[in-house]
Amino acid sequence: MPQAGLRPEDKGSLLHAAMRRFWEKVEDSKRLEEMINAGELDGYVAQIAEDVFSDVRLPFGVSPTLVLLEKERIRALLHEWTRKELQRGEFKVKAVEIQKELNIAGLPITCRLDRIDTVAGGSVIIDYKTGKITAGDFRTKRPSDPQLFIYSLTGSYDAVSFARVVPGDCRFVGLAKVKELLPGLKPPMEGGWEGLMELWKTTVDGLGMDFMAGYAAVDPNPELIGRQSPCARCELTALCRITETGNRAAQDTSEDAERDGFGD
Repeated sequence: MPQAGLRPEDKGSLLHAAMRRFWEKVEDSKRLEEMINAGELDGYVAQIAEDVFSDVRLPFGVSPTLVLLEKERIRALLHEWTRKELQRGEFKVKAVEIQKELNIAGLPITCRLDRIDTVAGGSVIIDYKTGKITAGDFRTKRPSDPQLFIYSLTGSYDAVSFARVVPGDCRFVGLAKVKELLPGLKPPMEGGWEGLMELWKTTVDGLGMDFMAGYAAVDPNPELIGRQSPCARCELTALCRITETGNRAAQDTSEDAERDGFGD
């Protein structure tokens, strides 16, 4: 169904472009503090909100009023995220939107990393995220958001994190080699940092091999429970016997549907 306004992917593209423009000039925490102390940040953010629309092609027919509202949203988000960055201590933005080439089990992949920072404790990957982040996804064999798994293969890093840029809920969500390398990040509870990197490599290699082999069996991810499960969006449940295989995710989804009044 057609929707008025911008699509979520349009808003995400605008925010990514705004972040790229912001850090291309600011570059590090020292420069950010200098701009704040000199009263330059407000004007800089406002200019980015104007210029960023030249970087993203929007759907035809978006009204000027919606564009004005989106500019205000971008300004507010940049200011809110800036406050989060100031909690980090010293850092330097080494690269933004850097392209890396990988070969995973014969599958060529082109990655575009949103950002790589250097800090006192090493090097960190930051990937901007404007939508939901699946809780507990970092140790699954079939992650819903595999970006960080893949990006971790492009070099040697000491932290990998989503940057959740959402009004009222801006925060880092990831894992680090040592505690608080980014605000709120902790080391892995099992296997240490090296063990986690090995697990992620094994996971990505396995997914790549399945893809190259054309593996496409009906096999809902049992690690995704309830409404996160693909079964929650399936329209063929009346014809499916997947719950008979003991798939807990499909069973929980069916129970959720019954509680919500959608069951038989």
